[in-house]
Amino acid sequence: MQVYKYYRYKNFVYILMECCPSEFYSHNTKKISLNSDQLKKYCYEILCAIKMFHDRGISHTDLKPSNFMIDQNGKVKLCQASIASLYERDIQQIDYRDFMLFMSPEVLKRKAYDPMKADIWAVGITFYYIFLHIHPFFADNFKTLIKLVNDGIFPIFAIKDPQFRDVINRCLDYCEETRASVDELLNMPYFASFAITKKPIRERQVAARSHSAIVQNKMLQKLSEISKSRISRVPLTRRLAKTIRCKKD
Repeated sequence: MQVYKYYRYKNFVYILMECCPSEFYSHNTKKISLNSDQLKKYCYEILCAIKMFHDRGISHTDLKPSNFMIDQNGKVKLCQASIASLYERDIQQIDYRDFMLFMSPEVLKRKAYDPMKADIWAVGITFYYIFLHIHPFFADNFKTLIKLVNDGIFPIFAIKDPQFRDVINRCLDYCEETRASVDELLNMPYFASFAITKKPIRERQVAARSHSAIVQNKMLQKLSEISKSRISRVPLTRRLAKTIRCKKD
C-alpha cells in the first residue's frame, strides 16, 4: 500500500495511506464468491506483491487474508508489513509470530526455518481460504493442528480446477526444501495467461526497422500513385508544351 505521509504527535505516529475500502477477510465473512477469472487475478496480484518483498530479501512473516486489501480499482494491495524481517540466506530464523492457522509445519515445530518458504505456506492457506471460505487445516487447539498438518490431509479435491489445485499443493508442500518459491508459482500453468513474452532487443530492433520500411514503402507507393493520377489529369497539350520549353532552355 502507498504511504503518503506520516506525522508524530506526542507519543503517537499517524500514517496517511491510500484508501482501500475492503479486504479478503471481510469478503470471506460475507461469503462473497469469486468467479474463476477474479480468483486467478487476485492470486496473481498477491504473488506479485510477495515477490516484491522476496526479491529484496525480505519476508513478510504475517501473511493472511486480512492483510490483503482491495483498492478502489479492484487491485490487491499488501499491508501490515511492520513485522517484516530481512532474510539472511545462510541463517535460518527462529520466530513464532505468525498466526497459528497460517503457520508452516517447521514453524509449528518451533525449529529454525526459511521465512520465505514459510510465507509460501501461508500463501497456500490464504488461496484456499479466499476460494472456499474455510481453512484446509482447521483446529481449535495447537495439538490437533499439529496432527492435521503432519498428516497432510485436507479436502484438496474441493478445488475443481486442476491447475489451481497444483498451485495449492506446491504451496502446502510439507517439506520446505521442495516447497515452491514465489517465482516458481508465478511460472505455473495456472498463471500462464499473465505471462509476457519478451523478445531479445536485437529481434525487437530488426522488427522495428522492418515495420518502418514497410510503412515507408507504402507511403512512397501511395505518393507515386497520387502523382501519377495528378499527371494523368493534366491535358496532353500542356504537358507537350512544357516538354518543348524545357528542351529549348
